[in-house]
Amino acid sequence: MKIGHSTVIQATDGTLWVTNPNAQLWGTVYTITPTGTLLQTLAFSGSTNGAAPHFLLQASSGVIYGTTYNRGPGGAGTVFSINAGLPPK
Repeated sequence: MKIGHSTVIQATDGTLWVTNPNAQLWGTVYTITPTGTLLQTLAFSGSTNGAAPHFLLQASSGVIYGTTYNRGPGGAGTVFSINAGLPPK
C-alpha cells in the first residue's frame, strides 16, 4: 500500500533530509550530502513515534520537526523532532 510522498529539505549545514513513508515496515528519515553520500537513517517503529513520516521543516533553532501519518499513540499520527546539532537559521 502506498501511503504518501517524500519530503526533501536542505538543512542549514547543506545536508538533505528526506522522508521515505513507504520504506520497509514503518518508514524512515534519512540524511544525505548534496553529492549523494548517505549519512544516517532514522527508522520509525510504528508505535510511540508513529509510522510513515511525510513532512519535515527546520526551525530557526536548527532542530528538524516532522509529522507522521499514523500509528502513534491512539492510532493517530505524531509530531517528532530531531536534534542533530544543526546550526540555527
